[in-house]
Amino acid sequence: EALSRVSANLLSNCEIEEELPHVVELLRETTGSDRCCIFMNETLPDGTLVTTLKYEARKASLPPQMENTFFKRYPLGEELPRWAEMLSAGEALMGMVEDFSGEERRFLAELGAGSVLLVPILKMGDLIGFMCLATSDTSLKWLPEEVEFLQASAGIVGSAMQRSRAERELKELTQKLEEEVRDRTRELETLYRLESLLAGALSLEEVFGEAFRVFSDVIRPHTAVAIVVGPRERGVYYAGEEGEGEEYARELLKKFIVSTADHLRTTEFTFHHLGPTNSEAARGNLFEFRVAIAPGEGNSGVISFSRRGRPFSYREEGFIRTACEGLERVIEKIFSFVKGKEKALATLLRNMNEGVVLLDPSGEVIISNPAARKYMPYLTMNGGGKRITGIGPYSLKKLIEDSRRGLVRTITFTKPRLKHLQVAAKELKAPILPGVGILLTVQDVTREEEQRRSEEAERERFASLGQLAVGIAHEFNNYLTSIGGTAELLMRACQDRDTKVKLERILKDVKDASNLTKQITSFARSSEKAGVIDILPMVKEFSKMLKRTLPDNVEIRMEYAGGAYQITAEPMRMRQILLNLTSNATEFMPGGGTLTLRVDRKTLKEPHSGFEEIPPGKYITLEVSDTGVGMDQETLKKAFSPFFTTKKDSEAKGLGLTVVYSNVKECGGYLDVKSAPGEGTTFEIYFPAHENGERGPERIDIRGDGEKILVAEDNPSLLHLESDILSSAGFHVLTATNGEEALEIIKRERPRIVVADAVMPRMGGEELYREARKFVKDLRMVLVSGYGSEDYSQSIKKGVRFLPKPFTPDELSEAVWHLSKRSK
Repeated sequence: EALSRVSANLLSNCEIEEELPHVVELLRETTGSDRCCIFMNETLPDGTLVTTLKYEARKASLPPQMENTFFKRYPLGEELPRWAEMLSAGEALMGMVEDFSGEERRFLAELGAGSVLLVPILKMGDLIGFMCLATSDTSLKWLPEEVEFLQASAGIVGSAMQRSRAERELKELTQKLEEEVRDRTRELETLYRLESLLAGALSLEEVFGEAFRVFSDVIRPHTAVAIVVGPRERGVYYAGEEGEGEEYARELLKKFIVSTADHLRTTEFTFHHLGPTNSEAARGNLFEFRVAIAPGEGNSGVISFSRRGRPFSYREEGFIRTACEGLERVIEKIFSFVKGKEKALATLLRNMNEGVVLLDPSGEVIISNPAARKYMPYLTMNGGGKRITGIGPYSLKKLIEDSRRGLVRTITFTKPRLKHLQVAAKELKAPILPGVGILLTVQDVTREEEQRRSEEAERERFASLGQLAVGIAHEFNNYLTSIGGTAELLMRACQDRDTKVKLERILKDVKDASNLTKQITSFARSSEKAGVIDILPMVKEFSKMLKRTLPDNVEIRMEYAGGAYQITAEPMRMRQILLNLTSNATEFMPGGGTLTLRVDRKTLKEPHSGFEEIPPGKYITLEVSDTGVGMDQETLKKAFSPFFTTKKDSEAKGLGLTVVYSNVKECGGYLDVKSAPGEGTTFEIYFPAHENGERGPERIDIRGDGEKILVAEDNPSLLHLESDILSSAGFHVLTATNGEEALEIIKRERPRIVVADAVMPRMGGEELYREARKFVKDLRMVLVSGYGSEDYSQSIKKGVRFLPKPFTPDELSEAVWHLSKRSK
């Protein structure tokens, strides 16, 4: 049973070193020995056989021997030759201490043994160690079964060690193979990268510059040199330290000329230094590896790498050969191109839409393609019509420097006619043709630039109108607030029915006027950020404004279902879309008609193909339809092109629908359009839907309980109105007519709540809040404003509640009550 457990433990665990301590303890317990040990042998470099105690199991009462230096590399072959000979022959040794000779007794005494049994551990017939059972009983004789048991156990241990070593060697071999595969994969990837880098190379300097950089990363040469002889080519390209690298390249060139016997001279060759390699300086012998190349018939060359201290491995040599074969093909392709490049270059340039001009270093034009020749009056303006020394306000040198930094200039000309040209200049290190030093590219971007400027001007005009509208609306809201608030207070005190009807009519007119000012300020505002908005209220307000501004012969219809229509967009862009589409529709109905605004929800399960393909998904759609003259398919195709217009007015810029399309894209939407002559036009915009919930307003029972409130307002009517509203709600009201007066009252009376107009003489509401907080740390403010809260800095928004004009008495009371509740 014990033998079976030993076998199972050792053969089931791949890590035999972890299992042997358990096996040794099992053997000791099974045989009843005082101590069980395993010694492992090794042969030193001088041939001496030594043994070391590796594993031990003992009774608790016995001292451990694992740290005993006597048993570390004990010279078994020299001191105990009989044991070494018998154990190597596979024989067991057993007996009492007196049965052994002097040195053998000394070994056993050090172990504390009175009787001992030794059996060899063999692997492939070689003695790799031995197992030892020891007891302090000097009269104990070992039974044959115990000897057989220990021999069998030793055999299992030897087999397990042999298996463990085989597995370890297999693992090491696998790791080595994996490393080889990784190295080879890296080399193949490097070769592929090199091939990709050189795919469009047009000069040998470019080829060897890229190649030597790749070689530097892989084989770390100290110097890399390529010598190439081809049609009109005698070149030496080298990478390394400039002095040492050139010296090595010149020595290699001499040897190359001698080996070719082609009557070449060193003076025919041009040297090109391609920079240093990545290899660090090293000492030792110089090792070289060279590969001869023949890039096409009649062409020759050699590529050589050198480094000190370390020879090139077989794998590195194989990589170099393979890479040089690829370089050979690239060089041959370049030589083939050189032979017919004048013709090929002319054909290429002739068929390019972009203007291309090749200049000599002084700026004289050598070649220009037809596209560039159209712009020559502009390009040669600074060079007297013969050469290009600069373009517009930029010198040729400046344009080259800009191109190095990735900057392309757009230059505007007013003569001979308005033109916007995009210009880039590049200095050519490797000339395409003899004498060519500069490549100039020119592209006409007049349409795009004019579109950009017109759009920018329209946005600025829109913003200016918005600022004017908001300023007027602010003053208008002051009057509406005073009229509406006074009328509502009169309503509360009035008992006469006819008077109440008239007051209700005043309040309705105030509400309508208030909605109109909100529409104007909301539509004019352009500083809002993109966010989640419900487009239905916006479209409703816009339709009301249209009804007031469009001719009576244009009927406005609104179609929608209940619920929210939320999208993520910038409100200003939505208003521009509505304005441009409705303006366009109105102009196409000169005799009047019906303009329909429709808001809907749609779910597309498959892509929708119309003016553009719309992917599946949930959308909020906005339709603008008219019953005007319509468009044919040819006009429809051009409708969104910049500067296209069907209007006869010379002032029409043709940007309305272009701006619509641009804004739709900025909102992440899609556009579809249907039209036919005599049947009107329908624009349908698909915005990705945003799902969100809604909560209704909460009614509040307001009681001021005599709390002290300061009202600061420069308009006397509004000051009295606000004071009356808050007094009737139970607050104790203090008043001030400007910011400085309000600050003095705050210092003296210490109110915790202030109602202040945003715009007042001497000190506005925002500044008053900051100054007042220095004296009343927990002060809160209702900031009354004819503008939106976004017009004020973030620093005051935490302690301020914004109240837009015009407001109702309940809205003012609720705003103050909320702040009062928070301060308490």
